[in-house]
Amino acid sequence: MFSDTSHQGVWTSVCGEDVTVVTFCAEMVAKFESNDYFASHIMLRSIKDSFHGNRIPYFPTIEAECNASHRFRTGIMVSANAKFVGEQQADFIGRSIVSGYTTIGINGEYAPPDYLKLLIGIKKITDARYETWKGYREFSLMMYMTVQVKW
Repeated sequence: MFSDTSHQGVWTSVCGEDVTVVTFCAEMVAKFESNDYFASHIMLRSIKDSFHGNRIPYFPTIEAECNASHRFRTGIMVSANAKFVGEQQADFIGRSIVSGYTTIGINGEYAPPDYLKLLIGIKKITDARYETWKGYREFSLMMYMTVQVKW
């Protein structure tokens, strides 16, 4: 387990005695028509250390994600996704918290022959500023383009 008790961005590795993990995960997948696809999942978790009796740092209690896509007859596929991650403790005693965050992204894919794929997209459309580790901010808005060739 990792904890930043000094709040300096330097983590301490700690080995506890027993950890109790209780996880509930629900997933749903739907194909509305031959070209429309939707998937979602939600995960609720409780992770506690028997030595400290507190939550384990950097494990959110809730995570949820949804993905939807539509494939056109022209070989173009458009998809969107949204992800939510709940707040997390950054230390064992609960003094430092990493806030929860939501990200939204879209992308388009074009695959004319089987061996070539072109992909363009935007991640984190809302330009949200958030951290997954305390003191280390994630990149905000990101645009990308990919060319994939298979042989």
